[in-house]
Amino acid sequence: MFVIAGVSREQGQDLLALFYPSHDALYIGLGVGFPAVVLMLLAGNLHRYPAFFDRIWFWGKAFLITAFFADLILQIKHLMMLHWRFHWSSAVTLLIALWLVIYLFKSRRTQFLFKAPILREEK
Repeated sequence: MFVIAGVSREQGQDLLALFYPSHDALYIGLGVGFPAVVLMLLAGNLHRYPAFFDRIWFWGKAFLITAFFADLILQIKHLMMLHWRFHWSSAVTLLIALWLVIYLFKSRRTQFLFKAPILREEK
């Protein structure tokens, strides 16, 4: 949403207000999503980074699960601010978050991804 709001200059503020009624929720949401971005950047070239990053990768699934629960708490707080009234933006955001966490737990691909050994390049 942050990128879409940045691209659409005139309606950017309105788009952000639709999904994030307070600016604090936006910044907290960006902070909660930060571990996922770091893991995404590490995923492609993990074998090229120093061995220190192996520990971060080993705990990657736990970081993602923790980030999901933090995001779920933020979404519940947002729903409480709306007095539990139905809004499409809240429903779609919650549905996507639930699909992603089910995929994180059930997918054999993600289970293998975080358990597979990391093979280093020889120099």
